[in-house]
Amino acid sequence: MGKTLIIGDVHGHYDKLVALLQKHQIIDAHLAWLPDDTTLVFIGDFFDRGPNGVDVIDLVIRLQHESRRCGGQVHAVLGNHDFSILSAYRFGQQVSGGPGGSFVEDWRLNGGQPSDLKRLTPRHTQWLLELPAMIALGDTLLLHADATFYMDYGLSIEEVNTVIKRILKQGDAAAWDKMLGAFGEHQAFLNMDIAHVRQFLNLYGKKRLIHGHTPIYSLTEVPPHMVTHALVYAEGLCVNVDGCLYAGGNGFIYELHP
Repeated sequence: MGKTLIIGDVHGHYDKLVALLQKHQIIDAHLAWLPDDTTLVFIGDFFDRGPNGVDVIDLVIRLQHESRRCGGQVHAVLGNHDFSILSAYRFGQQVSGGPGGSFVEDWRLNGGQPSDLKRLTPRHTQWLLELPAMIALGDTLLLHADATFYMDYGLSIEEVNTVIKRILKQGDAAAWDKMLGAFGEHQAFLNMDIAHVRQFLNLYGKKRLIHGHTPIYSLTEVPPHMVTHALVYAEGLCVNVDGCLYAGGNGFIYELHP
């Protein structure tokens, strides 16, 4: 059985992503998929705070197709910045409850790159709209945010994904606005009793949780360029893989072991 590798928040840093994938021999010099049965998981936040979010998802989409032909897999979950650019694309200057007063201004204030919005096509948005909020690999739950708001949308992985996907496709601006606000939650599991972390995991039938969303350097006081591995906490129940790419880090790839 092949390796399972996980990449945290990319935030439009296409060149750093390519360097990571080549370093770990996931793609070759021509950016083609190399391994046979490796599973690669992106933990969300492809966009914002970096220059080339569209290039990032173009690469991920292509690798999804190439990996399948080689016996591998590429998965991704929806991050809040991915959701945010979708809201800017869909609702534009429509009034929101965020700090900018409209969906597009909220997105810009949160690191949105105008070039990405201009280059976004229906093909890109359709791919983003189909991303799950949660996935499971064995006994591990993978989601973007270190947050508990997912419980507001469902008490199983399937229900969470179904409800959030329905909201995305129905286009109710108030429901989108509410979810954008919910994604503001950070560090829920870091500040939670271990028993409550276990309860959250048990709710979704898993024993371990992997997330991004909160840059590791902001929790450890280690400079971003010195963050070279995941932050494991809550007695090993939680793993943070946000490698701080947008803040100057080079990132890392985390290998998931049984």
